[in-house]
Amino acid sequence: MSKPEGFLPSRTCPVCEQTFTWKKKWSDCWHRVIYCGADCREKDSKAQGFEDHGSDGENIDAEVGAG
Repeated sequence: MSKPEGFLPSRTCPVCEQTFTWKKKWSDCWHRVIYCGADCREKDSKAQGFEDHGSDGENIDAEVGAG
């Protein structure tokens, strides 16, 4: 069954608990997007004491594909 027109998947950021929605620039990496942005990724990394990197070495967040 197909998705209704206008449906965009969304996720909840584990740091700020705000919902963010899929963007076209994330079409190839949506399965790896965790945070709503760089600020939340940095806050979570500092709280856990490490940088969160994907298997290819890129930071995993809403900034993937920005550029």
